[in-house]
Amino acid sequence: NPQNLSNITWAFATAGDSHPEVFKKIGDHIAGLNSLDSFKAQALSNIAWAYSVANVPSEGLFNECFAGACSSKEETFPEEELRQLHQWQLWQQELKSGMELPHSLKEKCRNAFISSSYSESKLQNDVVDELKAIGLDLEVEVLLESGYRVDALV
Repeated sequence: NPQNLSNITWAFATAGDSHPEVFKKIGDHIAGLNSLDSFKAQALSNIAWAYSVANVPSEGLFNECFAGACSSKEETFPEEELRQLHQWQLWQQELKSGMELPHSLKEKCRNAFISSSYSESKLQNDVVDELKAIGLDLEVEVLLESGYRVDALV
């Protein structure tokens, strides 16, 4: 069942337990399926996010078939799932896998990622204040090309 596979990988990643052997078995199982048509958008994004968080590559799973399955569900991904796919896409770039989502979906993912709200913590403000007090010229809350934000940039 696609949702069960998604739930298992999501749970391991959320718990901080990568268990590469479990991810490998699940990835091999999914890659061995004839298609990913039965996978809903949430299952695809959760699996992609879980593998990226666990940092367990799976060339057999993350291929043109996977990107095509995501593309076919492009209009059904809510914001949270688009953000998960953006993190997966950044991970693929880090791995230099050459695997990319179609341009329109990639843009939607990045836009969802950078539009998510953020808040400054008291600790962050205290650190910025101390760095300024010692004379450093800082930029605060800098948005990087990746979509991630840096609290303070010297």
